[in-house]
Amino acid sequence: MLGNKQRITEKWNAQAKKRTKGTSWWEIPQYCGYMNLEICGEPLPAISRGTHKRLQELGPFARAVSVGCGGATKEQALLKSGTVQHFDLFDLSDQRLKLAEARYAEKGLDGHARFILDDAFATTPHNTYDLVYWSSSLHHMMDTRAALEWSRDVLKPGGLLMIHEYTGPTHWQWSDEMLDCLRRFRSALPPHLRPSNPNIKRLTVEEMIERDPSEAADSAAILPALKSLFPDAEIKALGGAIFPHALRGIYPKMTPEDGWVFEMVLTLDAAFRAKGESHNSFALARKM
Repeated sequence: MLGNKQRITEKWNAQAKKRTKGTSWWEIPQYCGYMNLEICGEPLPAISRGTHKRLQELGPFARAVSVGCGGATKEQALLKSGTVQHFDLFDLSDQRLKLAEARYAEKGLDGHARFILDDAFATTPHNTYDLVYWSSSLHHMMDTRAALEWSRDVLKPGGLLMIHEYTGPTHWQWSDEMLDCLRRFRSALPPHLRPSNPNIKRLTVEEMIERDPSEAADSAAILPALKSLFPDAEIKALGGAIFPHALRGIYPKMTPEDGWVFEMVLTLDAAFRAKGESHNSFALARKM
């Protein structure tokens, strides 16, 4: 039987080989603008634009680290803009690191990055980095408090921690209220958009672990740990209880005339966010 680390590695190696651009919620401009409005005050239409705008205002950073960097495209953008001078890029997937390294070489950025197939938590000295950059990878850590303790330790005094992450229920154990809202919304869509099955399935914890042991493995612990370890952190709720799911399987069918549907989705999402159910967060924190 495969151990968790090997299963996670194989999962992300397989992911490196299959990619259908334009079908994920984080590639939809309306959703990105909704979150970026909270992050930086502007509805910027790309997922990392808001976080990078904030970092550009606070940088430049001589040395940064990203754990679970994957293809490292967001880190590449920070290097190209001069916001970061050098990145240490850690990942468990050798295939994703190879692809990233090749892209960096093509862009002439290979001298500004170190690609490391290793456990960052076991190999990084304290007081090393000016920026610890967590973007869609912290929620894959098996112990998120330990990951944030490591982040605090490896930052230089005055260094910055940035988090843009899923911070919702661990193992995607959605609330009944959320699932009922999604079912009713999807059932009420116009006939040309209405799915044959309006339900969004909540997998069991065992099904989630079988699918990917790292997916939202300890996500609900992120914000409590952050507030404990970085009491002065700036934290922004970005929503996400409704919008990643409401148009699942529907978005490719939509036309420009269906733009009002996005407005309805975001209104519902904002209502859930207002009452405290937000599954995505942005945070900045300094090491004192």
